[in-house]
Amino acid sequence: MIIGITGGIGSGKTTISQMFKNLGAFTLEADKLSREVLYPYSTPYCHIIVYYGNKIIMKDHFINRKLLRKYAFSDRKVLKVLEKIIHPYVIGLGIKKIYEKFGENHKNQIIIFDIPLLIEANLISLVDKIVVVYAKKSQQKERIIKRDKLDEKEAEKLISLQLSILEKIKFCDYIIDNSCSLDKTFYQVKKLFQLFLKMVDN
Repeated sequence: MIIGITGGIGSGKTTISQMFKNLGAFTLEADKLSREVLYPYSTPYCHIIVYYGNKIIMKDHFINRKLLRKYAFSDRKVLKVLEKIIHPYVIGLGIKKIYEKFGENHKNQIIIFDIPLLIEANLISLVDKIVVVYAKKSQQKERIIKRDKLDEKEAEKLISLQLSILEKIKFCDYIIDNSCSLDKTFYQVKKLFQLFLKMVDN
């Protein structure tokens, strides 16, 4: 069973995925997979160079992901272009890893797929269940500023380019409130993991 983890930027999706992993789930992160597919001179790499130009290439020929992120999140239309270029390869690699690990038996496993833009990129049909991770906007901003070394205005811009949490919740099956302590968050994750175990055992 594939469970899609999504939520606003800075909501703590990676933390939640790691908790599921610690409990025994097989986890995939779209952000990490994107690094694998964007190796120098790969097809998506070349498409991105055509669109953004050589200014986003570093001396070692790899893409400057920080600069790419800045461009992508500067405008919703630009972000959509990047999604169309990268997502098919990221999803393809994710599915390949699932089948390499489990084969046809993957339906009897708990597979956590962390896809930040799961809903925005119309990838809902890829997963069996959707979990939305929630955090207060102030917490999102604080985490983005600390992680990406941005100012408050830039952080707010990133948040505004994604669907609001209220819109995401319309598509979800479960919600994890990550605005509380880690212990309380883990309690929610553990209860969901136990529920997923029952589902795959039936």
